[in-house]
Amino acid sequence: MRNQYIDSMRSIAILIMLLANTTPYLLEPNTPFWFRALCSLAAPLFTFLSGYTFAMNGTKSNGFKSGLFVLASAIIVDVCAWGIPPFQTFDILYVIAFGQLSLELMKRLPSPILWIVALALMLTPSLLQTVYRFELHDPNWDSVSYKVYRWAFDGWFPVFPWLSFPLIGFLSFRWKSTGDSLFWVPWLSAAAFIGGAIWATLDKTSQAFREEYVEIFYPPNLAYLSLAFGFCFWLLMGLSKPLSVNAQLLKHLNILGRHSMFVYIFHAFLITQIISRLPKGLGFAEILAVFISFYAMVYIFTAGLERLLIEKRLAKIPSWVKKPLGLY
Repeated sequence: MRNQYIDSMRSIAILIMLLANTTPYLLEPNTPFWFRALCSLAAPLFTFLSGYTFAMNGTKSNGFKSGLFVLASAIIVDVCAWGIPPFQTFDILYVIAFGQLSLELMKRLPSPILWIVALALMLTPSLLQTVYRFELHDPNWDSVSYKVYRWAFDGWFPVFPWLSFPLIGFLSFRWKSTGDSLFWVPWLSAAAFIGGAIWATLDKTSQAFREEYVEIFYPPNLAYLSLAFGFCFWLLMGLSKPLSVNAQLLKHLNILGRHSMFVYIFHAFLITQIISRLPKGLGFAEILAVFISFYAMVYIFTAGLERLLIEKRLAKIPSWVKKPLGLY
C-alpha cells in the first residue's frame, strides 16, 4: 500500500518542477528572487524523498536494481529528449540513481558515520568554491577527467553536495522511527528555511543564472542548503499529519506523485518538442495559456497511465522495459 503523504510531497515537488523547467523558455531571466527560490525547491525534495522511501521500504529496497533502472531513465531522457550524450550534464535522475546505489552500500552503517559522510558532502563544495570558480556554462567536453570533475563538483547536479539529500532523507526515516518526540523539528526547519532564504538574498553567489534557468543552486552554497533542507524537513515533519488526514481530498493530485518517473520523462519530451519551439516574447495571456495547457497535458496523460495500470493493460510488458520508462 502506498504512503499517501509521500505521494503528496512528490506531487508538490512535481508542481514546482513543471514551473521551474518551463520558465527558461517562457519568461525573461529577471524573475523576482522569491520566484527563483520557489523554483529551487523541487530538486531537493525529490532527492530527499528518494532516500526516505529507500529506508521506509526496508528489506524490500534493492538499491542496485532501482539505481540501475533510474540510471537507464536518465540516459533515455538525455539521449531521446535532450539529444545529448549520457553522463554529460548530470541532471537530477543521475543523483537519484547514484543515491540508490550508494545507500545500498551504506545502509548497514551506523547513523553517526552516515551523518559525517553527509556533512562532508555538504561542506566540501563550499570549501572548494573558495579556490575554484563555479562554471555557469557547459565547457568543452574533450577531457574525461573534466567530465568526472563536473560529475563530482559542478555539473547541473553534482555529487557534492547533492548526494547528501538522499543520504539525509534516509537518516531522517531512521530518526523519525525512533519514537522520540520531534515536536521541535518543524519549528527549527522553518527557521532554517527562512534564515536560508534571507541569507541567499544577501549572497551574491545565489544571484547567478545558469543558461537562463532560474534556480538559485548554481552553485548550491550553504545559504541554499539551509533553505532546501529546512523546506524538506518542514514538509516531512510538519505537514505529514495534515497530508495524511486529507489523503482523500488529495487523491487526484497524488496521481502525479504516484507516477513521478513517468511525469519527469514525459515533461522533458513536452519541453523539448513543444515548449522550446514556441516564439519568444509571448504576452501574459499567451504564457498563462501555455502553462495551463502544459500542466493539463501532464495530468491527463498521467491519469491515463494510471487507468491503464488499474485495468492491467500493460501487464504483458516486461518490467525491465516499464521501469526505465516510468510505466508503473
